[in-house]
Amino acid sequence: MIEFDITEDQHMVVGDDRFLRMTLYEDHDQTMPMDVSGQPLVWILKTSDKSTTVLIEKTTEGSPPGITIEGAYNSDPLLNTQEVVIALYAEDSYSQTSPPGVRLTQKTYRYALKRVTDGARSTFQRGDFRWLYATTVPA
Repeated sequence: MIEFDITEDQHMVVGDDRFLRMTLYEDHDQTMPMDVSGQPLVWILKTSDKSTTVLIEKTTEGSPPGITIEGAYNSDPLLNTQEVVIALYAEDSYSQTSPPGVRLTQKTYRYALKRVTDGARSTFQRGDFRWLYATTVPA
């Protein structure tokens, strides 16, 4: 499992459409790419790791899926172009839980990207997630 924080450097602004791009690795040193073609994945955002309330959930399932796999896998890191792409839209930065429509605040949340195959469930990546604010129009 890789710990990777999504900070101000990724420019995740409340009310914007953004795409998180992640290359997954078999090892902690991030030298051996992982092939995730066809694997069911879920990306979740919560206020903390222990929270039972999911604020945002994206999966490889559904239409359209919130997670797509782009590029071609190659075990050679220099040739590997495979990325997990998580689509976060403007409406995702507004609460889907009670009360709905309330803008998520500029603070640090926690996220995790997991494989959800029965018998092979595992967390690939997790970390802090920081929203930014900018002048915006209402959703």
